[in-house]
Amino acid sequence: MNVIFWLIFVLTNTVIQAVPVNMYVIYTPSHQSLYEQFFLPSFKALGDDEINLVVKNIEQTCKTACYKQAGWKDTTLQKVEMIIDAIYKTWNYYFIYSDVDVQFFGPIKKEIETVLQQYDLVVQKDHPNGTLCSGFFACKSNEKTLKLWQDVYKTMCEKEKYSDQGALNYCLVKQKNPYNIRWTYLPKTYFGGATKTGHSWYPGQYVPVPQKPKMHHANWTVGLENKKKQLGLVRKLVYYAKK
Repeated sequence: MNVIFWLIFVLTNTVIQAVPVNMYVIYTPSHQSLYEQFFLPSFKALGDDEINLVVKNIEQTCKTACYKQAGWKDTTLQKVEMIIDAIYKTWNYYFIYSDVDVQFFGPIKKEIETVLQQYDLVVQKDHPNGTLCSGFFACKSNEKTLKLWQDVYKTMCEKEKYSDQGALNYCLVKQKNPYNIRWTYLPKTYFGGATKTGHSWYPGQYVPVPQKPKMHHANWTVGLENKKKQLGLVRKLVYYAKK
């Protein structure tokens, strides 16, 4: 009898682990080069057929393609609409969201699932002060997270100063988590341009790279070309660390 229960346990957990997860990605034409040169090649290199990319290319509403410039909020509103839609489409499971100024250096699915077991939301740490980064996270699809992201959207519409990340931190942290969402940060191997330093990055500066990194998000720098330079620098640092 114990053998039967053990077999049921193993088979059940094998099925759960084998279920593919959707990774949602949204970008405008200005960021297509980031998707094609960094995000997609690094994702394909993972060889993980248990992650399905769900990619949406939207209209260029921010002509400068720079953070918080005219049209930026319209783009981020569409991003949150995609996140809400993802919750409905993956109800009672989970999904991953990623910006396209991201590159991967190691497998992520099993590690994310392990961290997510006890939480509703696991998110990249943006800054040493604890700010949550809305550019890379994994989220369970349930009533609590749906209400959170609906409120993020509502806050963005009502408060001009907030884009998606500002609204997320406002709703979940500043408002002291009225949703009772269990959340935590992703491991330190999921990092951005200021996760360690806490300041903006400019070409010529160093980016602290953790040992055995899994994901790098080229944020805290202004403009498309600077993002490419940060992505290229980190890729070189990771490559030389492996030699």
